[in-house]
Amino acid sequence: MNSTRGLFFCFLVLLLACTENKKPQTPLGKWEIYEATRNGEVIESAVGGYFILDSLNKFTCNTPGLPNGVKYTFSESLMQLEGDTSKFYWSEVTDSLAKLDVSFRGYAFNFKLKNTLFHDK
Repeated sequence: MNSTRGLFFCFLVLLLACTENKKPQTPLGKWEIYEATRNGEVIESAVGGYFILDSLNKFTCNTPGLPNGVKYTFSESLMQLEGDTSKFYWSEVTDSLAKLDVSFRGYAFNFKLKNTLFHDK
């Protein structure tokens, strides 16, 4: 019985030691808005807008009021733009879909995005 417990304990330690702690990766690509809200109210005019995050840490968008063509930093799920105090929180990120919450000029924006690499128009 003790050898079974010891074997189980060794297996558990080995399993935990081999578990890889993956660091979240920056959601690179062109992300198109397919649903948007501002303070909980739907914003139809934002649909079709986009955010581009490139591998050189450059942020590009066609969303009025947001900085365009600036550098970004990404840590865990938080993205910040150079020279801007807005905070961009990415969640539920897959290769093709993501959610983005932004606090901007006193408004809470929520975007549902699709990566155009995986979704044809």
